[in-house]
Amino acid sequence: MTTPSDALQPRIGPGFRLQWEAAQGCHVLLYPEGMVKLNGSAGEIIQRCDGQRSVAAIVAELEQAF
Repeated sequence: MTTPSDALQPRIGPGFRLQWEAAQGCHVLLYPEGMVKLNGSAGEIIQRCDGQRSVAAIVAELEQAF
């Protein structure tokens, strides 16, 4: 069954940047006022939010990976 959200192609908004922080051993989401430390699951999801993949494709990729 397809839902309207399956057609969405999420991406990180302008002003935000995903980056791997080796010192902290995790991905962080940087923005002008600061940073958010992401847990492993969040990092895996946000990495795939590139504006090209649909929600359904992201879910399918994550199912395959884990």
